Amino acid sequence: MNQKTFTFSPALGGGSITMRELTTGEVEDVLADEARAAKASKSEPSALKMQGALARESISALNGKPFPRGMAGEIEWRKLSEKKRSLLFQGYQSLNQTTDEEDADFLSSAEATEQPDRV
Repeated sequence: MNQKTFTFSPALGGGSITMRELTTGEVEDVLADEARAAKASKSEPSALKMQGALARESISALNGKPFPRGMAGEIEWRKLSEKKRSLLFQGYQSLNQTTDEEDADFLSSAEATEQPDRV
């Protein structure tokens, strides 16, 4: 899996965050947890909350130290400025979505195959 360390500019307070690509199972677990939390609070799941939960789950280190999980991780997440969070959403996207080049490579690899007769 891919992992990248992003460095914030001094104008944003500096610091670094290491993020990793999530597995499909991790994404499904995060989305299910968010849906359960929304149901428990009798509200609708928010796309912004889900996006934040996915970005938070992909953080493996903050300023070179392991990023905490659970409530401690939530506290650290809430300390981040909105500008930093916005950049982290972009970092999550860059790790977990294919690029145009990857899409083109995959699609160009397709070979025509003979389809069996249907009975």
